[in-house]
Amino acid sequence: MLGIALAAAASQLSAPVPLNLKEWVTASDWPPYMLQKLDGWWEVGVRLVVAADGTLRACIIQSRSGNSDADQMTCDLIKKRARFQAARWTDGSPVTGVYNTTVAWILSTMAFYDPMKPPKGHNADLDISVEQLPPGVKSPSLVRAMFAVDGSGNISSCTSEASDNFVEAENDSALVPIACDQLLKTFKPLSFKDSSGKAISSVQDALVRFSKSQ
Repeated sequence: MLGIALAAAASQLSAPVPLNLKEWVTASDWPPYMLQKLDGWWEVGVRLVVAADGTLRACIIQSRSGNSDADQMTCDLIKKRARFQAARWTDGSPVTGVYNTTVAWILSTMAFYDPMKPPKGHNADLDISVEQLPPGVKSPSLVRAMFAVDGSGNISSCTSEASDNFVEAENDSALVPIACDQLLKTFKPLSFKDSSGKAISSVQDALVRFSKSQ
């Protein structure tokens, strides 16, 4: 009975959920002066801090694209437009949350431009090399995981997160527990405090890339 109750509580865990993801950035957002640049592909990895009331509090650049204008513009647009449903703790109560994603910017002066894309999930928080992947799973395979982080920074209740994101993740059921196990051992979550300076809990997420070893 206790095991069932704990499982039910953990099932209420939720990272922040974007309500208008497709409205964050559009092709028309490039300023005219940047359209004069050469063809290219830039990916900006960001971590978005969402308060317990759903308010976006911060946009942290996790991985830079090599184009400082694209980096800055990405966070400026997201802070202006993004709306969220707040993260939920294991008991269903709203808490601070972190949403991790990557935004790709493409400039092309060619009618049929096919840029060389970076490796799939190249902004992953954790890379895991394995000798074999589950049957039917191609390398690389991505797992998007979410987990509870208590005030001391301890991770628990790790599970897969729906891939409603700019980065598509397969979330293969055989790989999710491996991803969670490694995140619990190695991932360094962000820490947060309330207005009085007391450490508070949060729900965060991370992207794990599984690749078949050569």
